[in-house]
Amino acid sequence: MPQSVAEALAINKANGNTLWKDVIEKELGQILEYKTFKILPHGERAPADHKRVPLHLVFDVKHDGQRKACLVAGGHVTDPGNEEVWSHLKESDSSCS
Repeated sequence: MPQSVAEALAINKANGNTLWKDVIEKELGQILEYKTFKILPHGERAPADHKRVPLHLVFDVKHDGQRKACLVAGGHVTDPGNEEVWSHLKESDSSCS
């Protein structure tokens, strides 16, 4: 199982396919399509009441051989306060579980 994007792409190269690249592009494409994040122009800083949260991809292979890539946020660096914290997935196949 790849532990990074670089490792996933190296596995693709070794196997002569684009399976991991395809699911990475699908996941990141959906993140952009659903406007999950506001992407700031280069050099623009986030408002003072916002906090930078690290992101990384988690990889999985389902029982049917389907590859999955899921972008996850490092929630361990934030304080959820008194607000409810949740994430809604638009399509069932976008789940990483």
